[in-house]
Amino acid sequence: MGTYSKILKWPFRALGLRRHPAPVGAEEHYVEIAEGEFAEPDPGSMHAPEPPALQPILIPGLSARTGSTVVMQLLGTSPQIAFERRYPFETRHLGYLCHWARALKWVQHPTNSWNSSIIGRDLNLKWIRPFPGTDSQLLRTEGSSEPLWARVLRASWKEYSQLVTENMRRLTDSDLPVLYYAEKLESPTAFVTARRLFGARALHTLRDPRDVVVSMIAFNRKRGVNDMGPVEGESVAAYVVRRSPDWKKRLQTIIEVLNAPPNPFDYVIRYENLMADPATEAQRLGDWLGVELDPSEISSSNQIKKIHMTSQSSSDSVERWRSELDPDARQAFVDCLAGELEVLGYRVR
Repeated sequence: MGTYSKILKWPFRALGLRRHPAPVGAEEHYVEIAEGEFAEPDPGSMHAPEPPALQPILIPGLSARTGSTVVMQLLGTSPQIAFERRYPFETRHLGYLCHWARALKWVQHPTNSWNSSIIGRDLNLKWIRPFPGTDSQLLRTEGSSEPLWARVLRASWKEYSQLVTENMRRLTDSDLPVLYYAEKLESPTAFVTARRLFGARALHTLRDPRDVVVSMIAFNRKRGVNDMGPVEGESVAAYVVRRSPDWKKRLQTIIEVLNAPPNPFDYVIRYENLMADPATEAQRLGDWLGVELDPSEISSSNQIKKIHMTSQSSSDSVERWRSELDPDARQAFVDCLAGELEVLGYRVR
């Protein structure tokens, strides 16, 4: 297995899941068939979708407080990149379509609440249930033929891309071709689906995880909610230990990307570099995408800064863990992630 295949390997574990939980209030579980559906894509099998479909740019994985919002701001300065320009830039159209299309492959045995008789009526359903007759001979695929859900997703993405392109040209008053669609996407299953079907580009945001935790806690405090970071009653050190396996996996993926030869499908943007020299980082990212990006947007959006920033300045957001992270939490990071921090060039202590 080549380095590039290793980079793609981690999200595919999600496709090994056999069961898909039913919506709240439903009395059954849906079985999702995944084995053998998609092999790991090799570089030769991945390419941008045929025009007019847009190529996705995805910020994958656990990206909260890693700089994903400021990167979306930067991407939003190009009329060639489509997405909803509304803070916090988390309108996930592609993620929804991926999950929606995959509902066509769920398997459910008939019940009193979902069967052929009910499907034939005009009902106001709170959720859509699995596609009937997924084992039908009419739906068999042979050889390399794609399953129905993948074909439906391709068709819907093409139609979505056409509509979005028309509106982007109207909204931006630009004659430049719309090439991309950008989205923050945490779902490994949706990421793999977009990667395989549409040659999605992955934009990995990297930030010192210690600053990420400090920023999470400060953001909770600023908003008066506690929806990220340590749960109520949990110490920061305990939170670090609990989440470190996921962070380690993400950091190792980023290390593999950095060690691999440059390629058109993976790019790492380091938060610290973006804060220190936004012009240079914007130029590099723009060159990778083949578009022009305006770094002045990062510093000029005062309303977003007022809502989103938790430090006095961009420079103050770097290495703030040194003054704000307690000794036990610092040691937990050393115990759990010292190797990854060192390889990525962060000072361990």
